[in-house]
Amino acid sequence: MSIEHRMGQTIQANQPVAGAKQRHRGPVPKLSTFSHVSRSTGSRTLEGFFHPAVSRTLQEAYTALMSRAPGAAFRRARSLYLNKYPLPQQDQNSSMRLFVGQEHCEELEQPAPDGVAHHRLVTLTCRPRELALVHWQQTDAADPSLISAYLRDTWGLDADALQLQDFDEPWFRNGGHQLRFTPPETLMDQQTTLLTLKE
Repeated sequence: MSIEHRMGQTIQANQPVAGAKQRHRGPVPKLSTFSHVSRSTGSRTLEGFFHPAVSRTLQEAYTALMSRAPGAAFRRARSLYLNKYPLPQQDQNSSMRLFVGQEHCEELEQPAPDGVAHHRLVTLTCRPRELALVHWQQTDAADPSLISAYLRDTWGLDADALQLQDFDEPWFRNGGHQLRFTPPETLMDQQTTLLTLKE
């Protein structure tokens, strides 16, 4: 009999993080949700994730950001990571940055296909509920023509099809004026981990 265990949680970025150093500039440590895991190779699959509304560039950037993120169980470290690091983009000198403003992650645990009783296969699926378009280190919103060009040329998104909403507060640590919008539903990341430790 196959038994599945599913749990979900929402992580909100752009929030103060207790205990975080105000001037920390080094890379966020790479944390693993489980210290006793062996990560399966090739578990990060993009096939089936794409949709006409999601460009390959946007999907690959989101996947790259998630590949370096602390595990979902480390909520404070993960929130700080999302606050500090935008989706990687080709033009590093652009005045616009795209961050994950809010995400929802679901974890599914089920018996491993190898048949070993104490082995568990854990699949973590994350979707961004909101993306934050930040006018980097500027107090005002960027010109609408600049916003449209950035979204179109960098991420393959149509600004006219998005409901861009002003956000009352600047991005994390006065990072700049931000607009929020809901990304395409098919933008997602999935990671699979094999747990092998006996309980």
